[in-house]
Amino acid sequence: MTPASLPTLAQQVQALGMASATRLREAVGHHALTTAGQRAALRRRHLLSQLACGDALAINALHERLEQAGITPPITRSGVSALVETMRQSGWLYREMAANRTGIPVGTGRFARYRITDLGLAALAAMRENEPTPATLGDH
Repeated sequence: MTPASLPTLAQQVQALGMASATRLREAVGHHALTTAGQRAALRRRHLLSQLACGDALAINALHERLEQAGITPPITRSGVSALVETMRQSGWLYREMAANRTGIPVGTGRFARYRITDLGLAALAAMRENEPTPATLGDH
């Protein structure tokens, strides 16, 4: 990462605030993911987890991993694309575009892959830190 791409303090605070808000939305409805916001929060956390290993993944690969995780209800590829774009605009993801069209079939667009940023790692860490344990869930 170049010095110009390092996140500012304001961006770091914003990322942590969004992660905390995501965690709060999850905690409010921990019995079932009933709202769209809760489902999106779970999907965001899962996508960040998938990218945290350092791989650059395309929308199709991210969609497949969400399907394999069994997160319900299923999300469409365009839904994953919209979610990833929101996360990119928040500074959590970085988009890498293919440098040229070599190896790309005719009639398809340029290929984009996504990587997690330092802000995304901080947001994921905040989500994991506040993750409820089994002892804190359900009726007591």
